[in-house]
Amino acid sequence: MSEKHYYKTYFATNTLESNFPPEFANARGKKWIVVRGCVATINNGYIVSDLCLHADFIVRDAYLDHFVNFVNNIDNGSKPDKYEYPENGPKTFRVWFTSMEGNEISPDAFILKLLLIYEA
Repeated sequence: MSEKHYYKTYFATNTLESNFPPEFANARGKKWIVVRGCVATINNGYIVSDLCLHADFIVRDAYLDHFVNFVNNIDNGSKPDKYEYPENGPKTFRVWFTSMEGNEISPDAFILKLLLIYEA
């Protein structure tokens, strides 16, 4: 019986549509996406705490239109959000931002940092 090996790699993006790294996208076996954080500015550089991040890499539990987390959320020591990703899931993903009322918001700039874990 072969032993399972898990690999971890960080991935950061500042675009609304991104390609997963090929080693993650093409991996056969279990995959997870861990959201490490997202920072963004709106309205000419303001940092707000009521901005919501959404992503279509959440495929199973798409509550509140694929809500991921609050943006500019100060780390309070809690465990980061971890989402299982299907083995044959898309090789690209899309993110978008809303107010807490669900109104779409276009940030001036943002950086999203993910930890990708995959079985190889």
